[in-house]
Amino acid sequence: MNERFIGIVLKQSDYRENGALVTVLCREYGKLCLSAAGVRKMTSRNAAGILLYTKDEFQIDYNETRTMFRLKTAVPKALFRRMHENLTASSAAAVMAEAADMLSPEQDLLLCQRFYDLLENAFELLEAGHNPNAVLAAVLSDMLIAAGMGPEVDECVLCEKKNAAAISAADGGFLCLDCAKKQGIPAVSAEELHRFRLIVKAGMQNLDVIEPIAAAELKDVSILVDFLVLHAGVRMRSFSFYKRVFRIETGH
Repeated sequence: MNERFIGIVLKQSDYRENGALVTVLCREYGKLCLSAAGVRKMTSRNAAGILLYTKDEFQIDYNETRTMFRLKTAVPKALFRRMHENLTASSAAAVMAEAADMLSPEQDLLLCQRFYDLLENAFELLEAGHNPNAVLAAVLSDMLIAAGMGPEVDECVLCEKKNAAAISAADGGFLCLDCAKKQGIPAVSAEELHRFRLIVKAGMQNLDVIEPIAAAELKDVSILVDFLVLHAGVRMRSFSFYKRVFRIETGH
């Protein structure tokens, strides 16, 4: 009764009169759906605690047999104001949150905990002013690896030759020149292959290595999103907006 926990708000939607359904990711219970009555009223005390991509303390009556819980209180712990004030950073956070929501089944607590840690770390980095594109690339790569769908970047995924020449999300990673030709996949430069491999290998733990080379390249993030779409069967609606914002900001 009256369990309290810290969680990150992944998404919300209107529910009944002046209410909302809120999807929250936390370490204690994984992914939860909360019914928040009256939070769309101007007088609601919980409204600030269910804002998207924030970290908050929630109070519910938890029961492992239920799939939805009535929200009692929601108190903001980290609003990540600087992240939200930067359109590129906030749209990158939206992509991360959507990926975490799509990839984290309620029954897999360990995977939910891993995604929670990744999001918490990523939002703190964005709040501190780190490059959104580099953080997004690192997070998506780590999420794919955690979910068992990480790209193969050590050899050709089809014939195991070491001389990579192309990247194929559909096939699961690097292709040699012969396999790329057979699949109709265009070859890419050695620089692009090196950059993508470094992102996958370095991940969030080595963002300082990734940031200088991934900050201005949308292609790597696009490939990682393709992996999510093709191998997890998800639709990443938030990525379309992120691409528009990124291109406006960078002029690409």
